Amino acid sequence: MQDDVLEYEPLYEKLRKKLLEQIEAEHLTSLPNEKELMTRYHVSRNTLRRAILGLTKAKILRPVQGIGTLVNPVSDLKEDSLILLIYDVSMPVYQQEIFRELLFRLGQSRLRTSVLMVDKENVDVPVLKSHLKECDAVIVDMDCSFSPVIREQVAKCGKKRICLRWDATRFQFPSVETDLAEGVYLLTRHLLELGHRKFLLLINPDDMRRMSGFLRALEEAGLDSSAYRIVPRNWEKVDRTRRFDMAHAREMLAVRTNETAILCNNDCLALCVEELLLANGVRIPEDVSVVGFDNIADSADFPVPLTTCSGKMEELIREAIAYLFSNRKPNEMFYKKIMPELVIRQSTGPVKQP
Repeated sequence: MQDDVLEYEPLYEKLRKKLLEQIEAEHLTSLPNEKELMTRYHVSRNTLRRAILGLTKAKILRPVQGIGTLVNPVSDLKEDSLILLIYDVSMPVYQQEIFRELLFRLGQSRLRTSVLMVDKENVDVPVLKSHLKECDAVIVDMDCSFSPVIREQVAKCGKKRICLRWDATRFQFPSVETDLAEGVYLLTRHLLELGHRKFLLLINPDDMRRMSGFLRALEEAGLDSSAYRIVPRNWEKVDRTRRFDMAHAREMLAVRTNETAILCNNDCLALCVEELLLANGVRIPEDVSVVGFDNIADSADFPVPLTTCSGKMEELIREAIAYLFSNRKPNEMFYKKIMPELVIRQSTGPVKQP
């Protein structure tokens, strides 16, 4: 009697097919990290790496050291290409931190970098043109994306470009950013779950990305506009310095009444708020809870570590560089929104019972 021949397909081959399906269905320019893929497909690291190796040999994937695994076909960008980083000289703390990480990641991937620090209000156009002529691709920070001069010159140079950590697509600028609305929603929902019903906002009321997230959480909890007040500030003339943040925090201290939670536009402002509250004998979080946004390094090391929210810095950078390596044309729009993560620390707690 002839034994039946059982067809057996190794697990890594099944995974290879699933990865192909994911790449096509989600139009990926790069693969998620190993941990995410292992969790999604319930496989070991060895199985995952064998599947990726097969796709690499088939020239579907291209691992780039320090960046991740990119999806082919790719642009003419090579590992020794020159990437120009354009940053404003007065960049805030979060931009400083992502700038340092970006330099490190580009260096790991053996990409060469050129850095141009500018005053976005007074751009030296000949110097900018000179840098643009020499580079192979451009990464622009959030603040510089607001400069019409920078946008015009970068578009004219015809190189692949992207704005990191801000949606500049309204300026016809490819972009990668954190989902701010979702982040503020997560922070507000966290405070609501702790019993807070009175909020003081140090947020620009015209910034509907943040406000929409806050209002959505409020609506789900059955609350209306009587549940919050906004500390006034001239957001048109915001100076990204500690001096201005402290001035805004003092305004908060002067108007605060029975609010039990304070939501701040960013971590730097939230840490100024904490400092003034503590100096005035207000306990955090026993008397009031405070949250920020961005998850800067100092937020974890302050006397009362700050609850905050942010998209993963490495994911923002990975997506930006993957786009530069992709086969998309320089003038083709691209937008990627990174989901934020809630980071709960000691600055938030349950509402104090009367």
